[in-house]
Amino acid sequence: MGKKYRLSALKEAPVYHPTEDEFADPLRYIASIRAEAEEFGICRIVPPSSFKVPFNQDPASFAFKTRVQTVNELQLRLKKGKNRSFRTEYADFMQSRGQSVTRWPVYGGKKLDLQALYDNVTQRGGFDAVCRAKGWRDMARVMDTPATVTSAAMALRALY
Repeated sequence: MGKKYRLSALKEAPVYHPTEDEFADPLRYIASIRAEAEEFGICRIVPPSSFKVPFNQDPASFAFKTRVQTVNELQLRLKKGKNRSFRTEYADFMQSRGQSVTRWPVYGGKKLDLQALYDNVTQRGGFDAVCRAKGWRDMARVMDTPATVTSAAMALRALY
């Protein structure tokens, strides 16, 4: 890395060491240093040694479950009204038929985008119309099926 790319002009982020009196109300202290620290985008606050973090959980028994959540599922938190997600609607539909959705269908090694599949099938006249036209191979092509998926049309039809 040449000299012209060095970050020597970059200032270090400030480090603050508040007294016990200043840190009696941590949020007020943070507000008091905000103007100065904001220009750096980050700062470090070293609390007084007597400061104990208030924690309303028993640290010995505190735990939470983690789960893998793909980026396209982050909007799935809405549950009611016109903003209900397709996935929630699908789960309700399956439950009304006596089936629960425990796992999302996997197709081609990744979670199947059921909304895209549903939209494409509906656009072509629905399930029966796609079957009559023998259009499941085209549907597999539209769904960007990897070449490694064998019997892609049959698999997609079964998943639908």
